[in-house]
Amino acid sequence: LDLVVSVTSLDQLMTQARGTDPLLKKKVQQWAGVSAGYFALNRMFWTRIEEGGDVSRTAMQRALSQRGVAAFLSRKGTVQQGEPLFNKYVRWDTIADDQEQVQRIKWAKIKTPSRAMEKLMRVYQGNVSRLVDLTRQSIVFEGIGDLVKCLEAILLDPEVVVLRIKNRLDKSYDSSLSAGYRDVALNVRIVSEEAIELALDTHVCEVQLILKHYAEMKSDEGHKRYVEFRNARAE
Repeated sequence: LDLVVSVTSLDQLMTQARGTDPLLKKKVQQWAGVSAGYFALNRMFWTRIEEGGDVSRTAMQRALSQRGVAAFLSRKGTVQQGEPLFNKYVRWDTIADDQEQVQRIKWAKIKTPSRAMEKLMRVYQGNVSRLVDLTRQSIVFEGIGDLVKCLEAILLDPEVVVLRIKNRLDKSYDSSLSAGYRDVALNVRIVSEEAIELALDTHVCEVQLILKHYAEMKSDEGHKRYVEFRNARAE
């Protein structure tokens, strides 16, 4: 593998993605730890927010009652009047040393072969080397200051090469191109000793830095609407 010869095999790219995935998870954990970053929780571990404070019971515990089952299963991703609100994210530096809590995080999955092939043919005219988001992770932030701090940490990380930054938070960005969604997306290569030893240092992956407001747009029904929008644009 080298940086001169382009990848032409989707199978090869998928194999690299599977190897790079755990390396990228380690990296986003490091960056989130120095920037007050959050990760999404698996749905069964959402905690309910009630007036006067948070309720520590998880969604699974609430579901032990029939009322809890109804509330949990009826949730469609949009907040209706009188509907309970939930904490969907957890700040990494508060749970990093608690493996039980870490297991509750909803990590982004490697793009499926079918979706990779779909994007390959729709957008890149069969050019496998242009697929740079098979391996991806997201970090969520309460405010822009923390997001900037994370961006700085990534740019200063000697074990990462940043190839591209797409700033969808820029005022000049036309958000109609992404159905109103905005983030800062980076394409990076991990060049740590481990990545080099495994011959994974040429694989390009994606890191999304997202403000919590926009992260909500990606979940549940919001994501389904985005898929419909993407399909309509043949992307």
